[in-house]
Amino acid sequence: MLLSSVEENQQCTTECVTAADLIEKYRDTLDNKNMATPQLAEAFLELTDSFRNTGKPALLDIMANTKNIDILPQLIDVAAAAQTSASQDMLMHILTFDDEDYVEISERYLLAVAFSTHPSEKLMEILLELVNKNVPNEKLRESLGLTLGAVVNTYCRQQTTCDLEIIRNIVASFLDKLAACEDNICRTMHLGAISNARLPGAVSVLLQFAEDSKDSIVGTTAIKALQRLDQQYISQRVKATMSRIYHQNERHYDTTVRTAALDVLLRNKPSTEELRNILLSITDQVEFEMSTYVLAKLTNFMKYDLELRLLVRQVLRDIRINNYRLLPQKGLSSAVTNFLAETVDTNCTYGLFMENSNAGIMKQSTMDVDLSGRQHTLPIMSFGLYAKNLGALIGEDAENTDSNEDADTEPSVGMSLDLMGVSLRPIEFFRGQTGLMSAVWNAPSEPVSALQGSVLIHDHIQRIHLQNGVVVQLAIQGCVSIDISGSISISLWNRNSHSVVYNSGGLVVKGTMKIDNPYFQSSLEFSAQSAAQIEFTTDVDFYEMPFKMCLQMAQPPFKFSHFISKYEGSKSFKTAYKSKISRTRELNGVSFILHPKNSNQCRVMIADD
Repeated sequence: MLLSSVEENQQCTTECVTAADLIEKYRDTLDNKNMATPQLAEAFLELTDSFRNTGKPALLDIMANTKNIDILPQLIDVAAAAQTSASQDMLMHILTFDDEDYVEISERYLLAVAFSTHPSEKLMEILLELVNKNVPNEKLRESLGLTLGAVVNTYCRQQTTCDLEIIRNIVASFLDKLAACEDNICRTMHLGAISNARLPGAVSVLLQFAEDSKDSIVGTTAIKALQRLDQQYISQRVKATMSRIYHQNERHYDTTVRTAALDVLLRNKPSTEELRNILLSITDQVEFEMSTYVLAKLTNFMKYDLELRLLVRQVLRDIRINNYRLLPQKGLSSAVTNFLAETVDTNCTYGLFMENSNAGIMKQSTMDVDLSGRQHTLPIMSFGLYAKNLGALIGEDAENTDSNEDADTEPSVGMSLDLMGVSLRPIEFFRGQTGLMSAVWNAPSEPVSALQGSVLIHDHIQRIHLQNGVVVQLAIQGCVSIDISGSISISLWNRNSHSVVYNSGGLVVKGTMKIDNPYFQSSLEFSAQSAAQIEFTTDVDFYEMPFKMCLQMAQPPFKFSHFISKYEGSKSFKTAYKSKISRTRELNGVSFILHPKNSNQCRVMIADD
């Protein structure tokens, strides 16, 4: 008799625990105050398994129970992670995308769905119908597009072919809506959806918006979508377009667009001639902060790319480049990458990239956290801040204003966030002078959560046939519970500000490997869990020009625990063998090194205090 390679769905027959009973057991754990803890992540995994074996009527009863109102967002996370027809039908039954009162809970659902581990065609059909429906709330409309793009990317990576009618319909919908846009906010929204989908067929459209758009956010969004494509799709045509943008061969571009184009060039094996032209371009001191940032970015790439480092060394043999006039730059912009954690198999790195205007005002700042192995790199998080034409609000001198920044553009400040390669809806803090004053008076002095959620990061089952006919089943599940919060205090009297962003996460990974047949049983269970936080503190003194800014990044102490259990038993033996190993490692708190120029600024500001 042949043994099945497919997972068998077995119904519980003894000592069954229903989903409702589990919710009652974990009610306190599921409270909002426990977000970003291993306890909530572990409860999430147990409930996900339970929801997968629960029908739609029982799930509807759970959601309708008034006792579950306070933990409804967490139950939405679980139901979306279950990814069964019953859970999906239940969610579509209770969610209303046309009602303003349901926007927050609908966005929570879309956040969870964006990280679906095994998306189905049915899910894509539901999301496409909602996208084409044009829901009235603009924020929800943007989240729908971003989620659908992320689901398409996950589906196509798991299938041998992506040439399906539903995929073609989604691509057509994205491109049609982008072509019909009449303003830059709409264009940015649909370019973000295409970016999440990582569609190679959209390269021509992305190049058009990158090169022709006069709005810096539209241009950088289009280039970011190109950066996400596999290297095989970055053709000579793409590189030529990025080179024209960076060197401004045909028209002027904002410096944020130019540095985005530079990133594409440096990541895709630039030639010696391209590197020579890039280095010669930083002799331009009209935009000295841009030149400083370009040199810092190139130096940072050289630290981890041996091939690029060898090419730059060849270029530096040219005395026109390797001299004191070109290499010492006077700006404060910076780019630095260092290790967050190091292990035998993988390294976790953080990168901090900050570009200023000539007056010392931040134009864009990004913090990237990546997990790198011997051959692959996995993006964990990218947190970015942008400030567009902010100098107009604080009276920046004309001589210090970047020549390519559009003076007619309304000033705005916002935040972008990518999690595990998925872009989430950006948040705009304010737009215009009225929005600035409102943001100042309403700034939270106590930490306020900007994003909360729990998502599956591992969801894998595999059955392996051994040579002797025995089947081994491997199952791995992992969850990360996140909470990104922050606080800010602004003093118009002292003309300074203090802000702290808390990036918190709780992680649990559980797995089993077992052999189960009528004659003997053998199993290995393992789990690992931890909770950590990164605090990012920013102090700004804008009492006089140039501004002073001090950035600090720290990680409080945390613990990492792992557990292994092994069991062996057989009908031929009277006793069974069982062993357990449990270890906990305590890691000390640490402050992370940033750019030396930032350290100098911090010393000046601390001395003034």
